[in-house]
Amino acid sequence: MQEKVTFIKPHTHKDKRYPVGESTSVSPEEATWLRDQGVIQPKAPGKSKPVTTKTEQENNDDHESA
Repeated sequence: MQEKVTFIKPHTHKDKRYPVGESTSVSPEEATWLRDQGVIQPKAPGKSKPVTTKTEQENNDDHESA
């Protein structure tokens, strides 16, 4: 099974030059290696929701003054 990846750094893969932002399909092993080299985007988490945190101001806005 191939994995679609997007390059975040210019890279030559199988004799083809890929600029930043271009995508291709690679094997899971190749994707892991490319990720470890910081050449492609990190793997997106499964179906988990993004973690959001409130700023100090947002936390203060949650508490009304008496």
